[in-house]
Order: sequence, then structure tokens, then C-alpha cells
Amino acid sequence: MKDSWQKFISGLEEAGKLVDESKPETYRAIVRALTANLDILELDPAFPQFVDSNQFNHKWFLDVPDGYYLQTSLCEDYEYLLQGNLGDAAYTSFTLYEESKGGLNTKSLATLLDKDLKLDADNNFEILFAKENHSGVANFIKLEENTGLFWVRQLFDDIKHEKKGSFRINRINTDEKPLAFPEEQYARGLRRLGKMIPMLTQMTGFAYANQLKKTEANSVRVWEEMQGGAVFTSDDTFYQIGRWDLKDDETLVLKGKMPNCRFWSIVLYSELLNSLDNEYRMTSLTRKNVTLNEQGEFEITLSARVDSENELDTEGRKEGLFVIRTVGFDKTEEILLPETEVRRKA
Repeated sequence: MKDSWQKFISGLEEAGKLVDESKPETYRAIVRALTANLDILELDPAFPQFVDSNQFNHKWFLDVPDGYYLQTSLCEDYEYLLQGNLGDAAYTSFTLYEESKGGLNTKSLATLLDKDLKLDADNNFEILFAKENHSGVANFIKLEENTGLFWVRQLFDDIKHEKKGSFRINRINTDEKPLAFPEEQYARGLRRLGKMIPMLTQMTGFAYANQLKKTEANSVRVWEEMQGGAVFTSDDTFYQIGRWDLKDDETLVLKGKMPNCRFWSIVLYSELLNSLDNEYRMTSLTRKNVTLNEQGEFEITLSARVDSENELDTEGRKEGLFVIRTVGFDKTEEILLPETEVRRKA
């Protein structure tokens, strides 16, 4: 255990050495990534419990402030029963991912959407997880070889006022109890974190530099790299990514048409891929709080000073990223890129 602890500490020290001292905010980004990963340190597929991986201090790698993300660890050697209620979410998905071999590279093994669930009159449901559906239950997710993390995603049109769902998952057909202290599992988790934190620190800097190459300033493009369920994403989400680079008296205006979908949002991010403060500033918009014209078109402004509707607060940052997510869209319809225009702020 002591050796594992030392590898964890060494990983933090190595991450610190990778920080560009001209960007001290990077230290906060490292702590946030560490906090999120510490929360999943004790996940055990033999005794699953959900952790909330999308809290305000868990901002890392393009988090979604208009959603609740729960995750746990599962294994194909066991069977599980999930019991829950959908609450008021505009969209809920249940996605099983293969066991990661390191880093963020993985692929989805199965996805079940809320619209395909069999619910009771109060929106309650049960989902069985197993290799085979011997009992023929209505809601079933097949456990494949190399099963790893399981995610519940809930997205909200108005997250501050809508009721989130409730979810509980248990292993079934066993009376086994967890060890008082699973030492080897804990030691393995510490070693994993010690290896991961320096890697995440490097990836954070690389990811923004990569966007500088691929995304022109004050423009938006289809984010091809994220389509189809890559990097713990959802395969029914269409991603567009943009970048702002503005002078003090400039704003960026986006003009587009709201697509036909179940959920839509635009979120602002720092260079470190953390979403901007969404509690005391307006840094994200969903389809519910975007004002549209009679043709279903929007005009959204990114600005350092917000004083009207359809404006997003850049926190005074001269540059950053924004991501537009279109979830549960009609795949027969083309999703157009918004037009962009830099304007002077009056």
C-alpha cells in the first residue's frame, strides 16, 4: 500500500512540473480532474454504487452544466438490477462502456434510452443487466465481454428548477458482502490515479492547442472527432465546436436555426476545457431559455458584459471554446452550422 501511495504522490508531483506557470489556473483544473477521479476510486463492480461525476468542482474535459451524470463500475461476471425514476429530465440515457485500458479512449457497448423504457404510471422503472435475458424482462441491457463503466446521463432544459431522477443499482442473486477494506483494489486505484493525473495534465494543454489548429478563431465547425460515441460520449448526440478570440470591445454573434431534437444546448469553456461558472453567470443556454424568432431561428451573443437575453458571459476571457450539443435529433434532417459575426460592443 505504501508503494501505491508513493506512486500516487509522485504522479501529482509530475503533473505539477508540467504546468505552464503563465497559466496558474491549470492547478485548479488538475485539482478538479483529481477530485472527479477520486470519487470513482472506490467503485467496485461486485458492489456497485453511483457517484455524481458532474458536480461544480468536477469540471474537466468539457463537462455539461445542464445535466446530471452518474457512473458506476459493472462486470459481465455478475447480474444487476437498476431501479429508478426519470424525474423531469428532457433526456435520459443509460450507456455501458467497455473497460478502459488507460486514458479516455473507450467505446460504448450498449445504450438504452428513456423513450424506449417500459415505465409505470409514475415514471418508475427497472432495468436488468445480465449476459442473457432468461426471464424476458422488458427493460434489459446485455453485459458484454470487457464490460467496464456504466453511465446514466440526464439532461435538463431548466436544471435549476426541474426535478432530477433517482437511481439505485444492486447486484442480484448473491448474499456476498464487501470486504471491510479491499486493500488490493484501493492500492490499484491509487496507482491508476498516479499514472492518470500527469497524462490528463498533458492532454488538457494538448486538447486546446489541437483546437487552435483545427478551429478558426470566431468560427464553428462540426466536431467530427466526437461523433458516434467516442470518448465517453453518446452516439445520438451531434457535436459542433467553436472558438472565440475577441478584443475587449468585441462580441461574437451566432445565428442559426434550432434543430428538431430532444435536447439542445450551447456551453462556454475555458482553455482548460472547464465549463465557465454557471451558477452566478449565464454561460450556457438550452433550447428552453433561447429566444427564437417566428422562423425558429436564434441569435446568440458571446460577450464580456451581459445585459440582455440570448447573451452568454465569457467571464471577460479573451479566448475560449464553446460546444453545441444536439441530442436525440432527427437523422434525416441536416443540422446546419450557425453563422458567426464579430461585432463591436456598444
